[in-house]
Amino acid sequence: MRKFTYISFTLILTLGLYACSPSKNNPAVDLNKAKWVDLSHAYDQSTLYWPNNVKGFEHTEEFKGLATV
Repeated sequence: MRKFTYISFTLILTLGLYACSPSKNNPAVDLNKAKWVDLSHAYDQSTLYWPNNVKGFEHTEEFKGLATV
């Protein structure tokens, strides 16, 4: 049983290290050439928050202030 555990650990470690190694076929993404996509939208009275909420959006404050540690 101990030998099986040792072999399993070694196999998982080897595969993990191999998966984290840099690949020549898949270079890192160049963020200088990337394009940003703006996914923001306006939040107003007509914005749908929860489809099953018949009252609409209603903010309820559950806690205000600093949390005690």
